[in-house]
Amino acid sequence: PFMLPANALIIQNLIYGNTAGQGAGIYAFVPSGARPLFVNNTIMGSSNSPQGSAVYVAGYDDQAQFFNNLMIGASGTNAVYCDGSYDQTPPSFTNNDAYSANGTGLQGTCSGESSQNGNISADPLFVNSASDFHLQPTSPAIDAGTNSAPNLPQTDFAGNPRIVDGNNDCVSTVDMGAYELVRAANVSFSANTLTFGSQVPGTSSSPQSVTLSNIGSTCFQFSSIGITGDFSQANTCSAAGVRGGTSCLFNVTFTPTAFGTRLGALTVSGTDGITSASPSVSLNGTGADFSIAASPSAATVKHAKSVQFSVTVAPVGGAASSGVALSCSGLPTAAACSFSPSSVIPGSNGANSVLTLSTSGNTPRGTSNVQIVGTSGPTQHSTTVQLTVN
Repeated sequence: PFMLPANALIIQNLIYGNTAGQGAGIYAFVPSGARPLFVNNTIMGSSNSPQGSAVYVAGYDDQAQFFNNLMIGASGTNAVYCDGSYDQTPPSFTNNDAYSANGTGLQGTCSGESSQNGNISADPLFVNSASDFHLQPTSPAIDAGTNSAPNLPQTDFAGNPRIVDGNNDCVSTVDMGAYELVRAANVSFSANTLTFGSQVPGTSSSPQSVTLSNIGSTCFQFSSIGITGDFSQANTCSAAGVRGGTSCLFNVTFTPTAFGTRLGALTVSGTDGITSASPSVSLNGTGADFSIAASPSAATVKHAKSVQFSVTVAPVGGAASSGVALSCSGLPTAAACSFSPSSVIPGSNGANSVLTLSTSGNTPRGTSNVQIVGTSGPTQHSTTVQLTVN
């Protein structure tokens, strides 16, 4: 094309199958004052054009700008040639691939642009270099463009989203050329529900784990991670997201703020650039406590004899599913205590244990206040019985 003194936009075209002595894809003569812009084109050259097989730029070259283009010459040719007859300053090349197998990429006044400003010279690895110019997954042109290219379209030549993560690095970057490689994430949690046992309000449970896996081919990029209710989470995920073919772990902790059933959800929202998803895990637990009582409240025992008390551990605020270990303190010298059973689970209806206080001939006469202690995790409750030895 001959560029009139205007800002010509040559954006996202697929040009192939042409022949010419120079510039079989595009021959651009740039007159003074013209500002042509070439963005995300796939331009194929011809063997009939040994110099500038794909693109030939003449005239006032420095006024032309090239972003994110694939300019591929026929084998053994020069892919892009910049003619310095009018202007020794080359066009601006940013994140382009100028390549010819067994040939050269950028030549003429633009030869110095090779390997500068994101430009490369590499086989773009088309699906079919003669007829299908989509990129293979291993193409060096994937995510090799610049998102800041002016007039960058929102969709590619086929209508797919233009800026996505094609190389599974959790960063959405435009590809070079007319087509964007389309990949999909596939994420799910290893469990739909986490159920916690009873927990005393104000105390925290041991964490439970759930795995977020991505069996897709590209990154699931996080937009938010949220957790509701009396639950908190810590995770091993990258801040950007979870790459295709990998997984990360979420550890969820329950800290009830009140008695009764407590509900919440862990939700991770994100996208692969095309499809959004919000996998979630339902969370539930019970805020519950326990109380402890003994009967009788006082007893008398002779030397070397024993006496028994009935100990009741009752739930408070809801079913208490955690075990309560029983112990005693404040015994007189040479006396001992034992519980049967030594630990109980209050459940919904409470549980009982028998406390036996035993004395010996060396136990002094007198009255002692014996403390009965129930321990569940960090929580303790107690009651006191009076023991008289005579």
